[in-house]
Amino acid sequence: KSFVISMDTWLLDLQFTWTGPKSKNKVDKSHNYFSDERISGGSKMYYQFLSNCINSNVVDRIIPLPTATQNGAMTLLSHGVRPDFMYIDASHSNPDVFIDFENFYKILKPGGTIAFDDLEIVPSTQTAFERLVERYGLRPVAINRNQAYITKRG
Repeated sequence: KSFVISMDTWLLDLQFTWTGPKSKNKVDKSHNYFSDERISGGSKMYYQFLSNCINSNVVDRIIPLPTATQNGAMTLLSHGVRPDFMYIDASHSNPDVFIDFENFYKILKPGGTIAFDDLEIVPSTQTAFERLVERYGLRPVAINRNQAYITKRG
């Protein structure tokens, strides 16, 4: 039976909450992310995710892994998990995004596929994707302008 590992910090990417360069890196507290009550200082997003899984009756098929992607990649490697398919919507910062793409490409089972997101709207993500494709001589397939996938050679 197949399953999904959902790896996320459930903390939200701060690029969506900064008010812009004129703000001197102040956080826009009007963003929805800040409007709910906190649990132990953290967002309720993770608990909402768990509730959604329970209410959708998919707890036997979705394994949440609440961690940063680099830690999660090392966890998968250490346990010998080699997925057939991955959907990557990871860090948008350099060099994190390139490290994420490299790590998950190495973990991917030969013949497996990785789908990537935010290729058009986040320049660092697009650059990391292009470097991965170039480094391994891959043939990217565009899903749309913002998403694409590659298949690892068997």
